[in-house]
Amino acid sequence: MGPGGAAGASADGLRSTRWGDDAARPPWPYRAERLAVYVSPESDPPATTRDWPGTPLTEEQLSGGPCPTLERDEARAVGTAVAPIRADTVCRQDGTAFRAYFRPLLPHETDCRTATRA
Repeated sequence: MGPGGAAGASADGLRSTRWGDDAARPPWPYRAERLAVYVSPESDPPATTRDWPGTPLTEEQLSGGPCPTLERDEARAVGTAVAPIRADTVCRQDGTAFRAYFRPLLPHETDCRTATRA
């Protein structure tokens, strides 16, 4: 439709509503409140590893079981500590070596199970 049609009116109306103000705002980075940590056991670790900086993982988690979810402050602290960790970095906790993969949880996701649903 042209400028005087319903589509034009809707676009103009978006600017004056609360929802429209948000939609018209420039993009900003998403700051996750929670992180999912996917753990992959490492059977043949390299000589150099990093100590795991978060709350100790359970034996089940260290063996690739259900992944832990890091909440707000811990997610930020671990996120800062692991910023230099890449996929080829091996972490260690109590003699157990593993790779840690991080995924920010979206607002509607509560834990790893909800993050992996299609």
